[in-house]
Amino acid sequence: MKRKLQSLAKIAGLSVVAGHLALTVAFNLPDNPLKQRMTPVLDATIGTYFSQNWRLFAPTPASSDVSLVVGCATAREFDALAARHQAGEDVGFEGPWVDITAPLWSRHQQARLSAYDRISRAQANAGRAYLQGPVGVETWWKACEKGEPGVCERLDQVLRGFRLQQTAEMVRVGSSYCRSRSDDVAGVALRVRERKAIPWSERFAGIEPEVTEVYLGIYPPDHTVALAPVYRES
Repeated sequence: MKRKLQSLAKIAGLSVVAGHLALTVAFNLPDNPLKQRMTPVLDATIGTYFSQNWRLFAPTPASSDVSLVVGCATAREFDALAARHQAGEDVGFEGPWVDITAPLWSRHQQARLSAYDRISRAQANAGRAYLQGPVGVETWWKACEKGEPGVCERLDQVLRGFRLQQTAEMVRVGSSYCRSRSDDVAGVALRVRERKAIPWSERFAGIEPEVTEVYLGIYPPDHTVALAPVYRES
């Protein structure tokens, strides 16, 4: 009986490992019809718990910096903005705005063994994920462009839910920053700023990098998140 249980345990363990390896290989394969059919399973397993971002490497290396820009609204500013929204005006928070990611990069460059890179990674990764969508979404984009029925609607649902998750993460970061700077914070406004790299062949041509921003809205501050003393004004 003991040997049978040991044999069953070994078979079960090998099956789990083999299944995980098979799903990993399928997840990292180039786009193909089989992968498109397996997308729901791949997203629910490898894409959810074991996803990796390989954009550092060829053929599609990361070619931009993504930072989080935050605006801290006082109670008066937040109420005024809400009143304008109720009046039908499509306006956002007017500022002031502060890029809270770039200073962490500068500090990290001055002290390579510091934790500034770790601190900046959460907000930068959330911003990049918001812009690019979840891992493997390229397959959905291509299927949508080809006009496959129902794919575009499903893609829109996936992106909406995924971006809500990333926005919630950035609200937490923005709340930590704003609440560490002032006690009178009623709203946390967010922007994602992407600064594209200058082509290597034009690095000495005096060209300014292309910068784009996406306004994410203004949200009530999260009072459960810890404050960020790293942002104290010098």
